[in-house]
Amino acid sequence: MMSSPSEGRQAPYFFLSYAHTPGGESSVGNPNKWVYRFFDELCRDILEMTALRRVSEVGFLDQRLQGGHSWSAEVSRALATCKVFVPLFSPRYFESESCGKEWSVIQARLRAHHRDPPPVILPVIWYPVESSRMPPQVHEIQYADSRLGTRLQGEGLYSLIKISSRRQAYRRTVLELARRIIQAAELSPLCEAASLPDYSSFDNAFADYRAARTMEVFAAAPDLQNLPRDRDPYYYGRTSVEWNPFRNKGDHEPIASRVASLLRAQGIHSDLGEQIRPVLAAEHPALILVDPWAVEVPDVLGALRSLSDTAASSLLFLVLWNHADKQTVNAEVRLRDSLSAFLGAGPVRLFAHDIASVKELQENLPRNLARTFERYLRRTPAHPPSGPVVKRPRLLAPNEFE
Repeated sequence: MMSSPSEGRQAPYFFLSYAHTPGGESSVGNPNKWVYRFFDELCRDILEMTALRRVSEVGFLDQRLQGGHSWSAEVSRALATCKVFVPLFSPRYFESESCGKEWSVIQARLRAHHRDPPPVILPVIWYPVESSRMPPQVHEIQYADSRLGTRLQGEGLYSLIKISSRRQAYRRTVLELARRIIQAAELSPLCEAASLPDYSSFDNAFADYRAARTMEVFAAAPDLQNLPRDRDPYYYGRTSVEWNPFRNKGDHEPIASRVASLLRAQGIHSDLGEQIRPVLAAEHPALILVDPWAVEVPDVLGALRSLSDTAASSLLFLVLWNHADKQTVNAEVRLRDSLSAFLGAGPVRLFAHDIASVKELQENLPRNLARTFERYLRRTPAHPPSGPVVKRPRLLAPNEFE
């Protein structure tokens, strides 16, 4: 722990808290580029209005894809020292574990004030969320500020920044927000934290918020009572969900539990199942964590084969190979040949991926999840509400705008 998180550096005026959008199957640029553009323009406006010299003194934005479990030193320092907290509200924001923990850090700093805490949380509606769907903590602050423009509350900043006819409204909103950040930072700044915040030490402030997306998680692995002949029991538990293919002296967390944490960080609710049930794949996307040794356990292999090809598009198979496990390395050729009979044929082969470490899992899972949900939504039947049919909206000519 450090006695002074700022280490003599200029604390950023604001911390921009937002839910990262993972890249999906689209190859068109970075899906977070509009957030980055907003951040850049906001920083430029604040630079023009103050005597600050560098963007690093103005604001902080974490551009890493959030995978849960930790913050970098730069993120922790910015959370500990920023003078104003600017959360971008959206449905994804309240589903993000990392955003919920960032909120908790700021709340802890506010509680450290001996007098009334300063109004340093300045929310921005990135994409509208119904008031009834917002967590209770959000209703304790002023998030619908008319000074930022009525269009912002109704349409969200994401719409204003993307639609050219809304450009003037967007610029007015950014300029007014810049003025408010400067006022809050200079007149009633937030007290610096006593030490750098640690990710694991803070609760998710939005933990009770039910994510709109759900994914079933299954471990296709044997348990201690059902191991292949002569298989090392070191990596297994009493049930399949206790399996940890990457177990070592410092890592005893079952892989299913670790994946559930990573899903929470992506704003996805997970249901862990001990038995693979194909019907669930039609109700929600499903993630199947596959032990290569499962092919030598008839019951587990039978459950894998029961997954029909018709539901394959809503499934994600991750085959976990531990190359530090000599027994698995020695049997790899045989196990791969057996796996290919199931995962190497038909539509299933398109949705199966090898994972060789926890780090690789953390890096690749967000992208694989995004692609799985995209496939699921494309192939899931729509259920429109009952009532009269509404005509499809049409694009207006420039002279038809209000």
